This record gives sequence, C-alpha cells and structure tokens, in this order.
Amino acid sequence: MSGGLTLTTAIAAYKDALYSLCQTLWPVASSTVLVSYGNPGMNQPPDIVAIMDVTSDQVIATLGNLRQREETLTCKIIVSCFRAGNADNDKVPFDAAVALLAMIENSVRPTTGDTTLGGTVRECFMTTVVSTAAADPQLLAMGRTVELEATFTAHVRVTS
Repeated sequence: MSGGLTLTTAIAAYKDALYSLCQTLWPVASSTVLVSYGNPGMNQPPDIVAIMDVTSDQVIATLGNLRQREETLTCKIIVSCFRAGNADNDKVPFDAAVALLAMIENSVRPTTGDTTLGGTVRECFMTTVVSTAAADPQLLAMGRTVELEATFTAHVRVTS
C-alpha cells in the first residue's frame, strides 16, 4: 500500500551497492566466501562477509523549494574467519579476515577502486574496525574464529 510514495533516503541503494560489490569480489559459483545480505544464520562456512546494519542520518543542507538534505549513511560489514586448530592458530584466522576486509576497503579507495559505489553515493570510506575473537568453549575446542566488524561511512545529497 505504498500509493506511489518513495523513500527519500539512499539507505537501500547503499546497502545494495555494498552487497553487489562483495558479490563481485566473491562470486557464488567460484568462491569459498559466503556473502550474506544480513545475518547468515546457521549457514556457517569458514569465511563469511555479512552486510549488516545500515543507518541514515539527515540534516538540512539548503533552504528553499528543493529541500536538499545531506545524508550520512553507515553500514556494518562483519568479516568472520574460522580455522581449525588451537591457541597457536589465532593469527591465521585474523590474517584471513584482514585480507578479506582489505579487498573491500581497496574497492572503495579513490586510488584503487570506486569511492562512489557506482554513483550510489558521493563518497564511501571505511571509518572504524573492531576485532573480536570467539569465546564459546565449544567453538574454541574446534578451532579459532576472528570477526572484524567494519563500519563504512558514505555521504549523499538527498532532494525531495
């Protein structure tokens, strides 16, 4: 029952563009990396890239009839890597997760990629990264998991 109304935010296009970028980096048919639009659920291959929560914040950019706003978008991308082994093996999944995240980050750098995500946003950059290791005793008995939670921040001008 949308009645022809449109949403004046780039939030959906932004998440779609990041998902598409990751699908291009790791095509389903030839990759061991699962690219997930949201939580991958119970499907737990060793390497996962999950395009997770997206937020939008808008402020008035201009006064007048166009009602332009400046939108700041953030998207959390979680890179999770599991490797069998014991505590001596912690560095292996960490290095694997860093390598996967570097592929995404390089794809939005101005010098090596497309910071506009194909024209979806004015610019997109990785702004934070947090590393966590698995603490579940059952999982630790099987191996080591490292997750990198990266925030990518983008800006776009919105008109209504």
